[in-house]
Amino acid sequence: EMVYGWPEPGITDDYWTRPVQVEHRDWWPSLGNWPATGYDGTADPNWNSVYPNTSVYWIEQNKFAPWVEGPDSAHIVWKRQEGIAGIIGGQAKSYGLTAGAASGPDIIYAGRCYDSYQKPVSGGQTMFRCYDLRTGELYWETEAQSYTYMWFGLFPRTVPLVPDTIEYNPPTSSEVPGAEAAGTWSVNLMLISGGSLYKWDPWTGDMTCNVSLGVDDATFYRSANGRNTVPLALSVQNIGTQQSPNYRLIKWTTSGTSSNFASRIISNTTYALSSLPSCIDWETGYGANVQGISKAEVYVGQRITGYDVWTGEQLWTKEVMDEPLYTNYGSIAGHGKIAILSARGYYQAYDLATGALAWTGDQMDYPWASCAFGAYSAMSAYGMIFREAMDGIYAYSWDDGSIVWKYEAEAKAVYETPYTVENAKTVMPFYSFGVGGIIADGKFYTWNYEHTESWPVTRGWSIHAIDCFTGEAVWDMMGCTVPAAVADGYLVGGNTYSGYVYCYGKGESETTVSAPDVAVPAGTSMTIKGSVLDLSPAQPGTPCVSAETMDTQMEYLHMQMPIGGLWGDELITGVPVTLCALKDDGTYVDLGVVVTDGYSGTFGLTWTPDTEGTYKILANFEGDVSYGSSSATTWVTVGPSPAAGAPVEPEPTEGTSLISTELAIALGVVAVIAIGAVAFLLLRKRK
Repeated sequence: EMVYGWPEPGITDDYWTRPVQVEHRDWWPSLGNWPATGYDGTADPNWNSVYPNTSVYWIEQNKFAPWVEGPDSAHIVWKRQEGIAGIIGGQAKSYGLTAGAASGPDIIYAGRCYDSYQKPVSGGQTMFRCYDLRTGELYWETEAQSYTYMWFGLFPRTVPLVPDTIEYNPPTSSEVPGAEAAGTWSVNLMLISGGSLYKWDPWTGDMTCNVSLGVDDATFYRSANGRNTVPLALSVQNIGTQQSPNYRLIKWTTSGTSSNFASRIISNTTYALSSLPSCIDWETGYGANVQGISKAEVYVGQRITGYDVWTGEQLWTKEVMDEPLYTNYGSIAGHGKIAILSARGYYQAYDLATGALAWTGDQMDYPWASCAFGAYSAMSAYGMIFREAMDGIYAYSWDDGSIVWKYEAEAKAVYETPYTVENAKTVMPFYSFGVGGIIADGKFYTWNYEHTESWPVTRGWSIHAIDCFTGEAVWDMMGCTVPAAVADGYLVGGNTYSGYVYCYGKGESETTVSAPDVAVPAGTSMTIKGSVLDLSPAQPGTPCVSAETMDTQMEYLHMQMPIGGLWGDELITGVPVTLCALKDDGTYVDLGVVVTDGYSGTFGLTWTPDTEGTYKILANFEGDVSYGSSSATTWVTVGPSPAAGAPVEPEPTEGTSLISTELAIALGVVAVIAIGAVAFLLLRKRK
């Protein structure tokens, strides 16, 4: 006989909350946090299958987070206003203002969001706060500590101290020598800034560490990944003078609270550079600096230099003339290459070890992207470089520079944007992109933008979730929300044009069902009724709707759009509900599947039972990408049916007899006389 171990199906598709019970250890690949600074994918045995062709080590420019899930629909779970924004009206007509305070969290850890905000009261203290990812409910807030430094060495500047990194500390020894079992980990929220190391307790918000370092700055590049590993940072220190520098690369650990920096040092070696290269491929240990060569303030070429990250040794350098650089910030390292964005609208990649040209990529479309105009950034995951250009988003292959796909956001009205592009059908208007996004769970989250946008702002700009592998839209929705953080299946971001912070993801649902309260004869039809409603804090008590029409529902509820969409031609559809009946003798009756009404959330089903008895009616909504599951039950009694073919006649009341013919005639005569009298009186009144 087969003996089974503990079942490990992986994380549930249903709604779930933190904390996750220890029995669900197989959920760990989906329980990561944000940001993933310093991640080390070598700890994941399934890395290559889950994240194919993705750097196993963290690279800052990639904007990629492993081990987290992101939302698959435009469903808004909660929202919170952070400032006044939008159209002013009146004297200002259709012009308006933005609310810079509307932004997402810096950190998501254990289902909790951490960020700072300035209190809208006299004094305007900067507060450090913690709130629930799934509800937006505030757990605590405390006044943020601050430090002052000399800006450019001339002007004092005070900035708040708020964490931006998560530090994971594994146990240093095994509970049982030689075994894999170990003690518990510890987690801190962390910031390295101004030559100091700061840590906070994520439960209380108390600062637990404030120590000065022996270095001015540092790059946190590697998280601990198991027993006997420690979180690591790199700093470049000049122990010489400005005239005769002597640079050292110091590898040190952030672990612990020691104020003795020497005790933190792992290695201290001679370094040939004054700082780390600007683009680093941590997987190969190579990096590069890219500069534009200009004449008369115009880029005419590129100067590229490759380095060994660990020694600072220059490996190669080259000047590429007649290949103008678009921006330093558009360069990105990975897969043993440095990819550089040319102002002619394509990438060129060079081997980081040798400097040899690896490929020249396909040119982006004329006219808006052929000059490379767009974001001053690039992102990478799944073997691709993601480039946000004015006319859409391009995915370039790291292998050969070919364009794998292009995503375009078609404008909702012809004259709302001046940008057009040739496609397979016609010349269509489109919305522009111009800033970076974030990558998680196989999706690229981004938003429409225009460099130095002017008022009135373009109508119809949206937030977009794009399938990284196909370039197809997973979902999009009006409201220019800037994606800030992703974890636990939720995305949080701020919309500066409305002043609101929005959280997208799966909400809870509520199902109800009812049946007649009185017995129904067998063979008689009855109506079973019920509803499936959204319990999310953003819109409690509203109908649950299909993922396909979620954008229309959310735009109606939160973006002041018509319920029928911009053009009145969109229908909102509901969700499927499975109904069944269980007779008291255990008999199961499948009643079928009905779809709720998209505008009320209600449903109804006609059932004609043929057997008497007491039935338990079960209504079940299994949930989907927008909602968790819910169910409800009710009871109905089915009585005996009337005897077949028997005439139904009323029985006479005891003690009375049927009316006689003579009495009926007499009553008729009285009625005629009464009617005549009334007619006579009416005639006299008219005269």
